[in-house]
Amino acid sequence: MNDDRASAPPAGRTRTTDEHMFRVESPYRVPATFRLQLFTAPNQRPVAVAIQVHGEGQSLTNGAERYAAAVWKQYFPTLVEPPIWIERQIPSAYDNNIFQEVNFTIVGPYLLGSPEWRNISAQELILLVGVDLDLDRGSGFVPPPELPEEKPRYVVTWVARLPRPYPFRASACMPTGTPWWRRLGRQIVPRRGARDCCWYHGGDWHTVTAATIRLVRRAERAGVDSDDIAACP
Repeated sequence: MNDDRASAPPAGRTRTTDEHMFRVESPYRVPATFRLQLFTAPNQRPVAVAIQVHGEGQSLTNGAERYAAAVWKQYFPTLVEPPIWIERQIPSAYDNNIFQEVNFTIVGPYLLGSPEWRNISAQELILLVGVDLDLDRGSGFVPPPELPEEKPRYVVTWVARLPRPYPFRASACMPTGTPWWRRLGRQIVPRRGARDCCWYHGGDWHTVTAATIRLVRRAERAGVDSDDIAACP
């Protein structure tokens, strides 16, 4: 994908969309929301600025591919590439005037992968879109409802009985379509060797699981509250 972002002409774009509660359905409990500002001009690649506060579902960093693809499909379905994607998470580990510019690999129509981030200052962003813009979450933000407090309970179960995984940037080695009988077979006759396809499969999870079960049972026998077990040294 051609990277014409930082060199794009600074003039000509106008803000055509300012949606304070853009919503993306999520595989997790909380649908994702964020503020979406779009800046467009004839013969220039659109710029999308997404701003999200902590707690609005999957973060902009973890959901960057899905969010940018959703905006691409909804607002620019005739374009061959997504808009230039700029994001800001509040609160952030970065300075308040620092945004993240994300570049993707186009996997297919409205499908993106391999995100790469770089810092972009507010001044650079204003220069990129060519107009002044609101750098905050906006007055139209509606905080998500508070979820009831959860009490963890530790139960040993077969991996084959767990929900199907949702691949996170590793769809080639974590497919969601693995049939139940194959998952059951791998449970009965496990693979003991590590693989080099990703960080997850490079670990010995049989050893990790056995150690975890042993330590949790020891903590429970010692009367440690379930909320505190994960923090046990």
